Amino acid sequence: MSRIKQQNIKPGCGRKSRGERGEGMNLNDKLNAVKDEFAKTAPPEALQIIGEAIGDLVKSGILDKVAREGGPMPPFELADSEGRTVRSAELLSRGPLVVQFYRGVW
Repeated sequence: MSRIKQQNIKPGCGRKSRGERGEGMNLNDKLNAVKDEFAKTAPPEALQIIGEAIGDLVKSGILDKVAREGGPMPPFELADSEGRTVRSAELLSRGPLVVQFYRGVW
């Protein structure tokens, strides 16, 4: 079974948000910086709605089911870029597996 490992975002990868976020920051730090910046400019009603939605998710217990860094990665099936089904178990049978997600066009 594979293990989940958080990777640092390399400077220059992906779209940069307003201002420099700092080189060498990991994903969590960058997300927190974006969240803090959003909180400074968002309307209070939006922040309240988001806060309530996050609270509802926490209460639902969904976080207990989230894969954690260092924990086992659950088996999965996904479509590749050509629409073919790819199974993690089949790939793992050939050796170590690296999974990379693309955010697509926003």
